[in-house]
Amino acid sequence: MDNSKETKQKGVRRGGRQKGSENVITREVRLMIKDFVDNNMETFIQRMNALDEVNYCRTFVAILPYCAPRLQSVQFEDQTIKVKTIEDKLVELSKADNNE
Repeated sequence: MDNSKETKQKGVRRGGRQKGSENVITREVRLMIKDFVDNNMETFIQRMNALDEVNYCRTFVAILPYCAPRLQSVQFEDQTIKVKTIEDKLVELSKADNNE
């Protein structure tokens, strides 16, 4: 049985790309896509304008995530503790006295 995994120290990198560095292939693909978009923007706009309303809207909605980030709903629960003032306590006492 090979226990080579146990002999390696955790956290020691033994080569490869530095953490956080971009892969060369990824960089090249991104540049190719950017060049394609830059060189075909006029054609894209012409074709978008030629679409019927339904397909125009579908295409527009489909490309939105690439232009703007999606917003996520956020829930907020108010967990503040309301401190009673002297006036609040006096009002409560006067209501209690009126009920008796």
